[in-house]
Amino acid sequence: MKALVQRRPNAVRWAYLPVALVSALFATMGWGEEGLSAAWPFLLMLLLCLIQWVYPTLLGWILLLLPCVTYAIVVAATPGNGTPGDYLFFLLCGAVPAAVLLLFRPWSDKAPRR
Repeated sequence: MKALVQRRPNAVRWAYLPVALVSALFATMGWGEEGLSAAWPFLLMLLLCLIQWVYPTLLGWILLLLPCVTYAIVVAATPGNGTPGDYLFFLLCGAVPAAVLLLFRPWSDKAPRR
């Protein structure tokens, strides 16, 4: 459990930027549609991105990665919703942040880098 919340000083902090941008976009869209009730999950993700920027941990990385991967899979599995352009845009909204997080995952100081 300690490894999950241990600070990862060598983590690439800008890797959380794609998640923050998509979360800000979705929070804005949700706020415009239903207000706080639709925006709160994305505002929570924005807060987690900020925390990760200051104090990067493996737990925070996992909590950001899982929704991105899940969203990309769900969108990929439902290609009939909307136009092809909408489909591609929303698929990339999940896939790009997930790919960046996977590529720049936070290693501990003791773990070897690949």
